[in-house]
Amino acid sequence: IRNLDNACEVLRLFRIHPPFANSRLAHRVWQVSREYVTEQGHDGKRGRLDLHLVIPNLISIQVEVKRGDADTADTAKQAGYALSARRYGVPKESRFYCLIATSAGGDLYEGRYVPVTWKHISSTLRCLTMAYIQRGGITKASLFLGFAGAIEQDLLGYPAHVARRVQAGSGGTVPSAL
Repeated sequence: IRNLDNACEVLRLFRIHPPFANSRLAHRVWQVSREYVTEQGHDGKRGRLDLHLVIPNLISIQVEVKRGDADTADTAKQAGYALSARRYGVPKESRFYCLIATSAGGDLYEGRYVPVTWKHISSTLRCLTMAYIQRGGITKASLFLGFAGAIEQDLLGYPAHVARRVQAGSGGTVPSAL
């Protein structure tokens, strides 16, 4: 998140469409917190939100990260997490909740969390890579490609042997799923 050059790229990554013009995000920087402690998680207990992004008085994004699918994940605690979004003076219509998972059967989960797939994250990072290369951001582009590759192999199960064969020039094609 911190390696993205502008706030709008974060919105693209999480499929968020705010109720205001993206131009309001120009030159704004996200405050990013990992393992953000919330007053509520599971009933009667505090929680730890995986990722919390905020631009005070404008927009906030709560992100829960799952290594598997959304339908079998523990999402009950997310309702408590959502209650913590009142901080930072962000209007209710500008508070967003994302559940990153390998797949999702539903459109909305506990606490108003909207699923975003790891496939979307990896493909968005790959798309952003070209723009960064054109602007001379080779290091950031490399980071994005490395992270996209890790997602694709470790979480989505794309075969590593195909990539090795293509890189070695010994033939083979990249599966259409990529």
